[in-house]
Amino acid sequence: MFGEYSVTLLVASVLALASSVLAGFDAASSKNVAVYWGQNSFGQVGSQASLAFYCEDTRIDIIPISFMISLRDRTLNLGPSSPDLEDDIKSCQRLGKTILLSFPGAYYTEGGFDSVEMAIKGAQDVWAAFGPVQAYSTISRPFGSAVVDGFDFDFESSDIGYIVAFGEELDRLRRYPSDKSIILTAAPQCPFPDQAMNELFEKIPFDALFIQFYNNYCGVKNFNPGADRSSFNFDAWDRWAKQESLSRRVKLLLGAPANVAAAGKGSYVEPYVLAQAIAESQKFESFGGVMFWDMTQLYSNVGFLDIVVGALEGNRFSTPSSEPAPSSTEPVCPSYGRRSRAILSRGFGGTLVLGTFGACSPLYGARCPPYGRRYGPIPSSSHHHCRLGQGVHHSGPRANDLDHQGRGTGAIASFSSPGQTRPTRPTRPSQ
Repeated sequence: MFGEYSVTLLVASVLALASSVLAGFDAASSKNVAVYWGQNSFGQVGSQASLAFYCEDTRIDIIPISFMISLRDRTLNLGPSSPDLEDDIKSCQRLGKTILLSFPGAYYTEGGFDSVEMAIKGAQDVWAAFGPVQAYSTISRPFGSAVVDGFDFDFESSDIGYIVAFGEELDRLRRYPSDKSIILTAAPQCPFPDQAMNELFEKIPFDALFIQFYNNYCGVKNFNPGADRSSFNFDAWDRWAKQESLSRRVKLLLGAPANVAAAGKGSYVEPYVLAQAIAESQKFESFGGVMFWDMTQLYSNVGFLDIVVGALEGNRFSTPSSEPAPSSTEPVCPSYGRRSRAILSRGFGGTLVLGTFGACSPLYGARCPPYGRRYGPIPSSSHHHCRLGQGVHHSGPRANDLDHQGRGTGAIASFSSPGQTRPTRPTRPSQ
């Protein structure tokens, strides 16, 4: 019935289809979910599990590893759950996740490169260290034989020498024939145009932008359902995507803090507000999904991601008529998966419970300290403790102990730190 050529075409089509289904980042989708991992911004020992642990979460598509803090010597600065990244990355990719390497983060101090030649050489070394394995390369590979799926540009300053030459060389290298496609992404602040990376956007065709809609006037906190939305400027980025981007297929992900303390004061919004901002942004062709800072903050905010995924799937939520003030007495955490103040919405897969997200994490009835207070130490078996975390995704003046994205530096360990131990895995929220 089938000739050899037809069978070959059929097999190729099936393989292509399987690849598109497994691929984490989908350039044709408006439902991508990206979550940064590596900095343990929640800030408690044990609150960050291994990369492989989070890759089992079917709601998450893209995980940028944060951060490579040096472009010249490729230094990694990760939390304590990083010894087995070679195996973890491969495991994640088998599960269909897109794993990116993000650089350099807020505490980048090198200032870029001193010449075009140095920038090109720097990009080639990064490619040799994290891209497809090169048989005769002498560059060390921190992730062993694992190959990342792309590179994420996260610059906070425009004073970075020859960074365009660096980016252009990475873009050139990814175009070489290979059995693996490499994508390029970036995480600009929401003010348009982004002062730190606008020149990069004029020269390089990025596949996706993870736009930080927080810590600025244009953040999602200024999205007002049914009112003037001029401050929330997703429309400005959409015009850029359609009219100016070198890749007219670029996807824009709406970036938001995943918990109260994951960004600057006032930047966090309750999930039902974020859901309405998502519904508004879905009207734009360039909308590609959502991005969150960061994984530990997200996992400490039970129920939050379910609401967001529901919004991406088309569920609609209304804003409650009033918000209770934070309690001045010690609240009691309800049992796992429930909140004492509930707003019910029937959506995907049943009834969702919306309410006091971020106020306290589930401790199976354990008592939380007063709202906003730090709590610890805690028993090693109680990972989802009643603590709000300390990392924020910052812009402007920064506290000495925070990097630009929330990321409390006190909890960060070098990739090669001696004596690292694997933390006990946090409990995964129900799916």
